[in-house]
Amino acid sequence: IKDLTRQNMEAHQLLYEKEIDRQQLRFNTLQSQINPHFLYNSYFLLHRMIKQEDYERATLFSKYMGKYFQFITRGSKSYVTLKSEVDHARTYVEIQQMRFEGRIRAEFGEMREQYSNVSVPRLILQPIVENAYEHGLREKVADGLLRVSFDPLPDGVRILVEDNGDDLSDDDLKRLQDRIRGEAQCTEVTGLINIQARLRITSEGKNRLHVRRSELGGLCVCVEIRT
Repeated sequence: IKDLTRQNMEAHQLLYEKEIDRQQLRFNTLQSQINPHFLYNSYFLLHRMIKQEDYERATLFSKYMGKYFQFITRGSKSYVTLKSEVDHARTYVEIQQMRFEGRIRAEFGEMREQYSNVSVPRLILQPIVENAYEHGLREKVADGLLRVSFDPLPDGVRILVEDNGDDLSDDDLKRLQDRIRGEAQCTEVTGLINIQARLRITSEGKNRLHVRRSELGGLCVCVEIRT
């Protein structure tokens, strides 16, 4: 009886800790939804378009900005369809393509229709793409390349986000891999670490994120979603 009581207490404690982790991760996600630098830079670009009377591009740009903020401010939804998540990432890429025109090119592949309605945690793809722009491609003055592709798995889909950044050293990559695997001390749950943790918690370990060097030369972030 004592053993059963102890097991029940340990089970309740595990559930409690899991829920605390879930709430903390959700809080961290909501905190990081709006990047102020992205917001400022985007509106400065919109201002320049209007000042230059480039009304066609300004109209299109404002449409993308509206769609972007409509998605990220739906705070009541913790889960969305994979199609919605991919569409949001596409919208973000369209905005960045107009910001970095002539500096960074984007290739965005097509995802098979069969994965469209798979439920995933909200904001697991766009922040990875944002990470590529902010870190991998930040110093590119020309010939930058972002690639988003979708590979089928026997029981799901693998999403690859790659860049051709020049600044990723082998040591940097190893440290990031260790942090994502939980093998290195991590005092702050942000960015890729946040996404990996949310994928793991919400799928009981079936979904995951890992990183490697891309054949393009920069970082490749792989997200595996099991259906």
